[in-house]
This record gives sequence, C-alpha cells and structure tokens, in this order.
Amino acid sequence: MRGLCYTAAMKNAAPASGKWLISAPVFLLALLFGASAAWAIVVADISLDGTDRDSSLATAGGDFASGWQWTADFTVPDAETIFSMKFADFDNGSETIPAAGNVRIYSSQSSDHGDESSAVTIQGNDWSDTMTLTGDKDEETAGRQISVVVQVRVPEDAQGADFASDFEARSELPPDTTAPVITLNGTDPDTAFFGIPYSDPGATATDDVDGDISSSIVVGGTVDMNTPGDHELTYNVSDAAGNAATEVIRTVTVLLAPIPK
Repeated sequence: MRGLCYTAAMKNAAPASGKWLISAPVFLLALLFGASAAWAIVVADISLDGTDRDSSLATAGGDFASGWQWTADFTVPDAETIFSMKFADFDNGSETIPAAGNVRIYSSQSSDHGDESSAVTIQGNDWSDTMTLTGDKDEETAGRQISVVVQVRVPEDAQGADFASDFEARSELPPDTTAPVITLNGTDPDTAFFGIPYSDPGATATDDVDGDISSSIVVGGTVDMNTPGDHELTYNVSDAAGNAATEVIRTVTVLLAPIPK
C-alpha cells in the first residue's frame, strides 16, 4: 500500500496538507495538518497514528544535524517485531535529493537501532535494513506503540524549492530459526523376527510455527527381514522456513525365530 506522502513533510493527500517554504540555503518548514486528518494504514495491520515535526529549520549543509526531522508514531501487531521503511527521492520537478544516504531512521523502541549513533541509513529506494522492536510506549493499548524518528539531510548544493516524497512502512514476524522436533512412535531399539515383515511404527514431527508436520517426514533405510542383525531407519524433516530437524535413528534388530517346542 502506498504510504502517506511528503511535501517535504509527512502528510496525507487530503485533507491534511503541508509544504516547505524555502529560502536557500535555509529551508523553513510551514506545515499545516487538517484537524480531521484520517491517517492511512501503511501496510496490513500497521497504522500511522500521527507525526510531529521536530525540526522546523533545515540548512543546506549536508549533515543530519542541520536537516529536517520528524517523529512518526506507529501501531504494529505485538508479534511483528521486525520493522522497516522505504522512501522515494525528494523531488521538486527540476531538482532531486536522493533518499539514499540522505535519510535515516531510528526508534527508541528498537534494540538494535535505538538512537542516532545506530540509526538505519536508507541505501536506496527499496526497503531499508530492518530494526528489531522490543519496546512498547503504551503496554495498556492494543498493539505495539512505537515512535520512529526520520531525519533528512539537505545537500550543500540544494537550490531550494518545494520537495515531495513518498514513503512506506511495514512490520513482519521475526525470522523462523527454530527447527522442528521428531519423536519416534513405538520403541527404540526395536526387534523383529527373521522372515516376518516389519511394520514401522513411524514418528511424529512438530514445529513451533508450522505445527504438526508429521506427514512431511522422510524415512530412509530398510529392514531386511532375511538378514539377521541390526538395521537402521532414519527420520528427517524440515519446516517451511527450511529449518531441518535433528535426524532421528531407530535401530531394528532382526532375530532368528525361536524353534517351536
């Protein structure tokens, strides 16, 4: 879904409006929000609850300290702890400030990108590197409440005009790195008698994300009922994320049948 657009600021297309009034090399923010602005859902269950302008003045000096800054408040699902954003280049029709290298984001609710020193710098127009969310500004409110600081630096050669850009934000579930677990049915080691077909009692497999994946178990090896001694059956499975379970082995010993009395 398309995010809220900037006119050198985060804004909704309607009814909110805003623009930069620029007198190079100083960029002066004059931003007006409609009182009934209905902020759009950014993606799926994420909502943008509002933005605050932290820096009304920006100097074309090429560093973040003299650039523009906003704080955007989002609500994301509690379980989705991976957050990222992407930005279009800032454009005024004749001049462009690339997003790459000139935009960075951080959140005090992130464990790995919580301040300016560890901010994620936008590298292009695709999704940014992710930040891991661990904090919640209001645990009494449904969903995870986070604030993301967006900083934009203005290159020294910027001439001054009304710049506009678009952005998107998304949250995701953390990567699945936990392997499923295989449990053997029956006994191990097991026994069988010479010449009598062996019936494998099988195994079950469970995964913390995919649930019961027993039907995906691959059984290897055979039990040769005409060869006394030990035989091995192997059981393997992987979940949808590619995490492989630890291989489980059942030893089946083929015994000569006892002589009837």
